Amino acid sequence: MKRTIVFLIFGAVGGFIGWVVLEPTPLTHIREKTLVELYGNDAIFGAVMGFFIGGAMGVALAFWQEGRFLHFAFWGSCVGILGGAGGLVIGERVFQMLIPSGEDFYSLLPTLQLVVARSIGWLAVGGVVGCSMGLLTRSRWRAKKGAIGGAIGGFIGGLLFDFLPFIFYTDALSRMVALTSIGGLVGFTSALVEEFTKRAWLKVLTGRKEGREYIVDKDEFYIGRDELCDLGLFGDRTVLPKHALLIRRNGAYEIRDLGGGVILNGQTVSSAILRDGDRLQIGGYTLLFQMKEKVQRRDVAVPLPQPPTPADICPYCGQRKDPLTGACACTPLPTPPAEAQPSPPQRAPVAPSKPAIPSATRMPRLVVIKGPLEGEVFPLTKEEFTIGRTDDRDLVILDRAVSRKHCKIVLEEDGYYIVDEGSTNGTFVGGMRIAREKLKSGDIIQIGESRIRFEI
Repeated sequence: MKRTIVFLIFGAVGGFIGWVVLEPTPLTHIREKTLVELYGNDAIFGAVMGFFIGGAMGVALAFWQEGRFLHFAFWGSCVGILGGAGGLVIGERVFQMLIPSGEDFYSLLPTLQLVVARSIGWLAVGGVVGCSMGLLTRSRWRAKKGAIGGAIGGFIGGLLFDFLPFIFYTDALSRMVALTSIGGLVGFTSALVEEFTKRAWLKVLTGRKEGREYIVDKDEFYIGRDELCDLGLFGDRTVLPKHALLIRRNGAYEIRDLGGGVILNGQTVSSAILRDGDRLQIGGYTLLFQMKEKVQRRDVAVPLPQPPTPADICPYCGQRKDPLTGACACTPLPTPPAEAQPSPPQRAPVAPSKPAIPSATRMPRLVVIKGPLEGEVFPLTKEEFTIGRTDDRDLVILDRAVSRKHCKIVLEEDGYYIVDEGSTNGTFVGGMRIAREKLKSGDIIQIGESRIRFEI
């Protein structure tokens, strides 16, 4: 719900700024006007309000995604101008159609008609402004849900616009509360509808955006360091501009690695179908994937009841038992006693020897896939292969996050083990910090900003 509060606050600020700009102008003063003047007055009033509310919504979206402030603010304002001008003109047209000719303007029916017409006008404004959030992010789903939510908020705000003068003594104060409420309601309800109708989302567990949630609102949802990505993971140089792609197809969500390395539940994957509760490790970020549909419906085969086996039938081989001995086809025959044979001489136990280093044809190696030595390959030609920042190490990584004596890879009887040597920033395998861990082919080792793949 944090996202809805953010849009509520920014929308309300936009509505308040719109009131500050409009209140001193003749647009808010009641006087006799021709029909053309009425339409022009409403178009200008709506355009100004749409400009500030739409721009504030764009800034809210940029604030949540941490990027592209000018882009979202500019285009949000542009769409808001069109929506505001068109919405209030529509409301004025509806009002003119509802008011019977010769009717006393201050009687009950015209007053209710005025309220309905005004609400319809602000409904159109809110719908267009809410839709603009989807247009800015190129998301049809968000455009549709934002339009619905914005229309609801605009309609409720339009009702307040005409009811508040009965509560406050001054028109200026009632307009301030009404316009601020319209902006806040448009932002709040558009985000609220998205929140209630979302199907899948990613929550940042560790990283710069810890605690924030991002709705997967497209069939192709990009994750990376680029500002054009749907989920921008900034501040981590180990994250590629386009690091991973989340694909939605037939209700299923698939994660694909685009070259930077993706760790799913501690295992490196190139492509995998996601389930609710899965954890993704991308660079220094940990993401939690969640879905509303927790359990998928599956057909379960129900076994048919089997008739009981008769007592004289073996349940294993299905043959009839001998009535005297109870033996059947699967009963083992007794074996005649064998003559005693002298036991072979016992060999003296042999002391275990050190494990042999594999031959060159299957030599294990370390492949640096990210960091200062990216692309370098280091064969493990020794029983103890050391890694650190000093020149006496077998693999020297010049990185401040790497300790002088960081870790080592040791060959033991049952395979290779990586052992942390008390490093300051830790040694990670599969996204988990380790002290000593057996390595498997394909494991990703993270040391400082370097990512190293262990291969056999």
